[in-house]
Amino acid sequence: MRWILVCGLMVGVAVSACASGNSELGCTPNEAVQCVCASGLEGVQECNNEGTGFKTGCQCGGESDVSDSDTLVPDSQESDTGGEATDTGEVTDTGEATDTGEATDTTETDFGDPCDPDPCVLKEPTCDGYSSVVYETPVCVSSGATADCNHAFEKTSCLLEGQTCADGACLAIDHPSDFTYGPITMVVSRLKIGYQTGPDLCCFDLSGDGERDNALGQLIMSVEGLIDGATNNEVLAEMIQSGSWIRLLNLSGTVETEEAVVVHGLVGQSENGSPADNLTGDGVFSVKPTSFEPGSLLPSIRFADGSIYFDNEWSLQAEGAQWRIPLSLGPLGESIYTVRSAKLVAGLVSTGNGYGFEDGMLGGHVLLVDILSGLNEYVANTCSCLGLGQLDLVTPKQGGGYTCTPIGNSSCTGDEALCDQLGVYCGASILLLKPDLDTDGDMEDDAFSVGFWIDATSATLTGVNVATP
Repeated sequence: MRWILVCGLMVGVAVSACASGNSELGCTPNEAVQCVCASGLEGVQECNNEGTGFKTGCQCGGESDVSDSDTLVPDSQESDTGGEATDTGEVTDTGEATDTGEATDTTETDFGDPCDPDPCVLKEPTCDGYSSVVYETPVCVSSGATADCNHAFEKTSCLLEGQTCADGACLAIDHPSDFTYGPITMVVSRLKIGYQTGPDLCCFDLSGDGERDNALGQLIMSVEGLIDGATNNEVLAEMIQSGSWIRLLNLSGTVETEEAVVVHGLVGQSENGSPADNLTGDGVFSVKPTSFEPGSLLPSIRFADGSIYFDNEWSLQAEGAQWRIPLSLGPLGESIYTVRSAKLVAGLVSTGNGYGFEDGMLGGHVLLVDILSGLNEYVANTCSCLGLGQLDLVTPKQGGGYTCTPIGNSSCTGDEALCDQLGVYCGASILLLKPDLDTDGDMEDDAFSVGFWIDATSATLTGVNVATP
């Protein structure tokens, strides 16, 4: 033991002497020198070839072979723990192993391209109500292992083309029986002219002035008392109750779903045992062929722009129709007048066999020229006693306005008293006609606003009655 200690001291002195002897160089070239690690343990560092510094920092082996008694530099050199420590730096350099980010990335499964082969299939054309839906070639979009098919399509309203939709294509209607009906049918149970004043104030602001407009209703109210007989509302009520005037409303959509709908008005034929059953909510009706326009064979009453929506209750709004309604203008005669740009608004309610509505509003306008044409038609068909022959009672004046054809020798008597009054008071009657709407934008009022209260109850539709004209 003493020999080892002596040798150790000698080696230590030698090392110290060498280090001091080469202080100008820094260290002895290529010589390993003892050093102290940060942990307090001893390590080794090797001088470079020039003796100007060390090749590496102090190489520490951590838990090395150097024991408490094995503190001599030669022993450390023999065990080459510095080299082993250097080697363990490479082991410690487990960044390659720790760099498991690459390994983690490789855990992603390669699903391939889910769009190869393309799984998307072209959809067949279809009908959405009265519109044709034609699909384009689908585009496959991959999302991970999933393929999503993008089906672009073109939607065409067949109604705007005067056609119907079948098997995804717009087709001309060859026969009324080819027409496709919607799932909801109602029958009109009340139609009542509203007025601009009083409790029957109705219906829409058609002029944009913030006030409800019903100039024709107001005119009718003022002239009805000039002749004997039932009022318009009394006549309309009797026609509906007796079944002589049946109008059906058929909707392309369903209630409790907010969607666009088309509403068709149809001339109905009762299939019930008696007219009293028409308005019970369980009435059964067929459709008269006269409901359809010649040529296009689409319903004459067609609200092409409609919707079912929810606003505290399920409601219906539809517009764009023309609806011919029989009206009497008192001393101005009676005729069937076309309500143009008709608009319908109603809150829908469930009724025994489907849906209907109460206190709905129907409004639009009647052209002044239509009223005068109706007057001339009435006179031509009823008042031959005026002796006009082929002449019209009312004719347009050059430069605007209208004039009355002078009556020569009238032979009107008794039941023809109204005809006689028309001949005598034609000029005064024309002065009563004061339209309130400008429909053609020429700054001249040329139409009468009009509004009706309308009710409807549920009904069942069987199709076209080809035996009934």
